[in-house]
Amino acid sequence: MNTKTYIEKLTKIGGVSSNETEIAQFLSKELSRVCDRIEADVSGNVYGFINSGNINAKTILLEAHMDRIGLIVTEICKDGTVLFSEAGGIDERILPYSEVEFLNESEHIRGIILPGMNNDTFKEEKANYSGLHIFTGMEYDELKSKIKIGSKILIDSVFTTLLDNEVCSGALDNRAGVASIIKVLNDIDKDKLKYNIEVLFSVGEELGIHGAFTGAVKSSADAAFVVDVTHGMTPDTKDETGVFPLGCGAVICRGPNLHYGYTKKLMALAKNDSVPYRIEVAPNSSGTTAWALQVSGGGIPSMLISIPLKYMHTNVEVISVEDVETTAELIIKALEGGMDID
Repeated sequence: MNTKTYIEKLTKIGGVSSNETEIAQFLSKELSRVCDRIEADVSGNVYGFINSGNINAKTILLEAHMDRIGLIVTEICKDGTVLFSEAGGIDERILPYSEVEFLNESEHIRGIILPGMNNDTFKEEKANYSGLHIFTGMEYDELKSKIKIGSKILIDSVFTTLLDNEVCSGALDNRAGVASIIKVLNDIDKDKLKYNIEVLFSVGEELGIHGAFTGAVKSSADAAFVVDVTHGMTPDTKDETGVFPLGCGAVICRGPNLHYGYTKKLMALAKNDSVPYRIEVAPNSSGTTAWALQVSGGGIPSMLISIPLKYMHTNVEVISVEDVETTAELIIKALEGGMDID
């Protein structure tokens, strides 16, 4: 598996939060190649299962959310423009003059986000939706027949290879995490597998970690690895805490949202096997799907490994491919018996 090529493939697939059908279908096919069985639920979550063949083996859940940020149509105006709101938190500074695609059932319509004639977006420190509208070139009657209120909108992005094995694209939050888990499933030596594996690719994370709540109730796992992204270091944040340089490896989170004992074992595994890692602290909820796994049903003891990402919730997110691979390497070592799950 060429990790960079696979990440590029993932970022070109739709799946705006609450409209994940396209990415869910793709991941179902991917899991069917490496899992003993796959399932889906009414929420749209996708599951995979691998039996280790070991009697009384514990079950480990690998989870990453598959949805991406986008927009949603709120009004079709008489002047032939479209008003919108966010579907998942977006850095609004990217919106003016972005190209977009309306995701309809019959055909995809393209447009451009423009400020109004008297819009003061650029006079503010941070842009907002006031005065922004989408221009498609269509008249009102035609527009209303092709675009519906509530339709999702995809913000265009271009996958770009940068220096130092870094890549830039939209949807790296959290297709980077998805790619890491797929790499685990492709690269793991099943003859060394100590645990049964469940996989959960969840929906609706960007809207409030919706899918992970229902997915946790369905799971029978004894512990979970959650793979997500965290804030990468940028020139304006280099002196702040809680940001991590790209290429630093797997970022292991500690805090009350994560299992204390298992997280310590994971850190010891990374140290003993010379897997590059850093420590992140989440003093409350981690803000990730790990929170849902911990507090739903009877709760699943969870560990959180994050991939540093610059410019989060934009169409120019940046990661290091090496961090995706390092995260997969650490999980593989754990699943092949590198740490004990009681």
